[in-house]
Amino acid sequence: VSTLRQRYQAQFPGKTLVGIAWRSKREVYGEMKTVALDHWLPLLCRDDVQFISFQYGDVQAELDDIARRYDIHIHVDEQVDSFNDLEAVAAQANALDLVITTSNSNAHLAAATD
Repeated sequence: VSTLRQRYQAQFPGKTLVGIAWRSKREVYGEMKTVALDHWLPLLCRDDVQFISFQYGDVQAELDDIARRYDIHIHVDEQVDSFNDLEAVAAQANALDLVITTSNSNAHLAAATD
């Protein structure tokens, strides 16, 4: 946790560190628990916050699209495997100031490790 926290603070000095996840991959209710990144724009436009992807799965195309269209850059920590390494995801959740997420497995993990 402290290693991640120190690295994020060095990369994004003075910023509030916020993890963000916007989709659920669950087959049954996943679409109902997913919010397109465009709907998060009022929040994502804050310049005092650095958003860090807390989303599992391959979402690079979505991140590239939001960066291209709105110049919003959500950081992806390549050292955290958010799909296969729950210990790293738990550490990441604790290294952040806040996690904002739809209802998915990472939401429950973040709440359980607080």
